[in-house]
Amino acid sequence: MSITNNEDVTQLLIEMKIGSELIKRKPNGEKYSRQVYLDEHEDFVSYRQSEKFFSQPRRYYIQEINEIRLDLQTSTFDQLVNYDVVDRSHEQYAFCIFYNNYRDELHLMAKDEHTRDMWVQGLQYLIDRHGQKQQRHIINETNWISNQFYMADKDGSGTISKDECRQLLKDSFNANISEDLFEIYFEEANESGDGNLTSDEFLKFFHLLTRRKDLYKIMQQYVKKDDNQSMNTIYMDIDELLYFLQNVQNVNKSIIHLKSPCM
Repeated sequence: MSITNNEDVTQLLIEMKIGSELIKRKPNGEKYSRQVYLDEHEDFVSYRQSEKFFSQPRRYYIQEINEIRLDLQTSTFDQLVNYDVVDRSHEQYAFCIFYNNYRDELHLMAKDEHTRDMWVQGLQYLIDRHGQKQQRHIINETNWISNQFYMADKDGSGTISKDECRQLLKDSFNANISEDLFEIYFEEANESGDGNLTSDEFLKFFHLLTRRKDLYKIMQQYVKKDDNQSMNTIYMDIDELLYFLQNVQNVNKSIIHLKSPCM
């Protein structure tokens, strides 16, 4: 089944919401039958679970899916074939979902090729649609920031001074940063070095600032002593950093030791 028009898309999504029986394959050879379905708002894929289980079924959010790969083209499937756990002649029923920045994989097999293709095409459609939404969001955000810039450019010169930039941050973005950080970001964004920011340079300045805020929010979750620490003073000690790398970023412990300087 190929997606050729809106009716095809609608029918495809309806079938995905009804759900299909898929077999989840694990690297150790274990397999589980799952009634997989797309949620009604089309935000995630999950599976229906027996009432005897108390834990919530895993949700695979569309926005976190990186790739849908057909057939047996993964190291896990290859291993299962080599150990005669999966028959290579059934590759037309197999597909894999890569998610969480390719850190995790979900290996599935359908009962027939039609069901496999329905899920592959439907998921790819949802991934592409999410990407288009994200792109429109970025464009709209950029346009809004640019409009704020031009409103702050009182003399119509096409640039804003440091004072105008400080006032813009305060009035439009409710952003308060230290003078030292302001100077660092301003100088980094001001590629011409003339002490004034063009609209493109202000966009760079703004993105430098927001990345700093995102990092601060992440660090607040994993730093035990963050109560009295501001965005300018917060830091991780070595134990907190190791915990973050191993348990959140999934960095292998041996790699961390290899990259650590000799004491």
